[in-house]
Amino acid sequence: MTTIAAKRQRLTFDDTWQAVEWDLMPEYKGSMENAFHGLVGRSVKACDVVGVRRAAGHAPIILVAEFKDFDQTHLPADERLAVARQGVSDDVMQAIISKLIDTLAGATFSHDRDGRRCGELERWRSAVGLKNTRLLVLICVELARSEDPLATIWTTALKQRTRWLLPRASVIVTSSRAPFSGVGVEYATT
Repeated sequence: MTTIAAKRQRLTFDDTWQAVEWDLMPEYKGSMENAFHGLVGRSVKACDVVGVRRAAGHAPIILVAEFKDFDQTHLPADERLAVARQGVSDDVMQAIISKLIDTLAGATFSHDRDGRRCGELERWRSAVGLKNTRLLVLICVELARSEDPLATIWTTALKQRTRWLLPRASVIVTSSRAPFSGVGVEYATT
């Protein structure tokens, strides 16, 4: 079992999965991350987690996950509201989509500074080209209850902007109030 966490958010994977913290991997850090270094207006982004499931008797699944936490109850009320509103903003949606595009390319093709790739990313790449491989995108976002009315609109817009991933992709926005659990992956908060 593998658990990957960011502050109070976590994904737990059963033993059929190989998952890594993509934004900390040498294939991203100091390698792909620097592709736009010194150029104005763009940088390479990284989602928090990538994983691959290659279990006997099951279609392969590649996973990309992003953690976002805008429910900061420890902040003073005025600051908490400002942070909460960011969670359903176009800026956050743009950041997530950029991270998703860059992560899909990076996890498939990038190498570290010495031209190597870890085993998890090699298994990912070998799954990408298979006809029956599915893509699971988990946007793990914690929002303040004050943003519930806008969360549905924001989630729908995000899913519409990722329709280009179809037909073998599932884009799921999950939270502690609607936690994802399935295919050997579970989202939770502490």
